[in-house]
Amino acid sequence: MSDYREEEAPRARVHLAKWSPWVWIVPAIALFFAGFLIVRYGFFGGGDITVRFADARGLDRYSPVRFRGAKVGTVQKITIAEDLGQVVVRISMDASMDHALNKGTKFWIVEPGLEGGGVGGLLSGTSIAIAPGRGEQTSEFVGQEYAPVLTPAEKGKTVILEARASARSRSARRCSSTGCASAASSDRTTTRRAA
Repeated sequence: MSDYREEEAPRARVHLAKWSPWVWIVPAIALFFAGFLIVRYGFFGGGDITVRFADARGLDRYSPVRFRGAKVGTVQKITIAEDLGQVVVRISMDASMDHALNKGTKFWIVEPGLEGGGVGGLLSGTSIAIAPGRGEQTSEFVGQEYAPVLTPAEKGKTVILEARASARSRSARRCSSTGCASAASSDRTTTRRAA
């Protein structure tokens, strides 16, 4: 006779995990970030424009685009034209400038210097300046080599002084009572505001 014992079948242990709200942190952060990008670039972004320059002159990706000192856009991409004759700059503009992107709008590159910004102008880096114009809206522009003469923000008279140095005044500048200086005098244009 065989000893046959009935063995109990093993039972599985069931462990019910507690629900953790921390599981939803990552999807919630991702959803918040996606919403931020939609609001930032969907509602407040003015779109991309293209400006062609003869030379980039130190312009970098993420260089600012400024209108009267305020940042109104950012350089997104700099490429060379297919004919190798120009630099093509793609700019993402703020929505506040949508109405100013017309055919008469002018763009130029501003290099660091002491002219208008003092020492801060030296530290700010290269940027693009914009002068809104009139005409039909467009997204393709040709940049200028030099800054145009702009209309002032305040009302009043604008006087543009142009002076040409004569040979006699150049030699007088070369050597004065304090010593001799270089005579690198060229045509200069100065703009002054009269109240």
